This record gives sequence, structure tokens and C-alpha cells, in this order.
Amino acid sequence: MLNWVAQVGLQRYGYVAEAGEIRGALLALARREGFWEHYNALTGHGGGTEDLSWTAALVLDLLDAEHDDEGGSA
Repeated sequence: MLNWVAQVGLQRYGYVAEAGEIRGALLALARREGFWEHYNALTGHGGGTEDLSWTAALVLDLLDAEHDDEGGSA
């Protein structure tokens, strides 16, 4: 997911609010649509292979980053 790369870069360069918006949107997408190979840019519907582990791995990373933002330890 290119959006994951974008939010990591934004976070790294101090654009914390913008990174948080992308992170929240990605998590909402996965909650709504599930773990797919790719998502339609216009509708958000999942496509390709279902239950894709790369998407699940990205969600785990996003949740860990969300936890870190709340003052948790890594």
C-alpha cells in the first residue's frame, strides 16, 4: 500500500497530524473491507486476493504506531 509508505514518510518528517489522518483512513478501510490485495481508489472496495497477509501486516504496523502515539511503549 503506497498510502502506508506516505504516512511513514509524513510521520518521519514531522507531519504527525497528516500521517495520523492517513493511518486512521487505512485502518477504517481494513475494518470495513477486510484484508485485500488492493483497494479501488474510487470506491474503496477490496479486490484481487482476499485475506492477504501483507495487508494484515501493514494493519499491525499501523496499530502499533497508533499505540506509540498514545504514549505506549514499543
